[in-house]
Amino acid sequence: MDDYRKALCHQLLAENSKKNVLLIASAIARDEKKIKALVDIMKTESPPLNVRASWVFSVLARSDKEYVLRYFNDLLPLLSPGSPEGMLRNLLQPISVAAVPPPFEGIVFDTCFSFAENKVYPHAVRANAMTVLYRISLRHPPLQKELIFFFEQMLMCEHAPSIKARARLLIKKLSKQERMF
Repeated sequence: MDDYRKALCHQLLAENSKKNVLLIASAIARDEKKIKALVDIMKTESPPLNVRASWVFSVLARSDKEYVLRYFNDLLPLLSPGSPEGMLRNLLQPISVAAVPPPFEGIVFDTCFSFAENKVYPHAVRANAMTVLYRISLRHPPLQKELIFFFEQMLMCEHAPSIKARARLLIKKLSKQERMF
């Protein structure tokens, strides 16, 4: 393990706080070697280290959506049902505001559909997955009717206010899109 990766791991474990995450993010922003080390930690380490690394990545990606695109090949395997819930939340949030690269839209759509419909996942994971579904459907209008139906079903069966609110919002947006075509 190189010295920088060791130092980064040490700092990630030093404190689990937003202050520490912001400190790390500001220290490694725009340094490709350091960001690659962070992504490597997300891919190879176990919790809590990989989850904390994903939190830092989320902060970086929210400030610059290009991080999501640049590291999408690395992120995709981390979006799996076996990944820690904190990591899923941290990675789906920036993906929900960045464009999914076209070659990955199918697999990401299927994965996010599974997350959204499965009540075992935390509300933040499910809500961000719903937004990713919506954003992919903007480039694939035939999916919009399917999503409206899916979100309407969620409204009827779901008890969580956050999921209901997201479903209502996305139904409204999808209905507007549908009228445009």
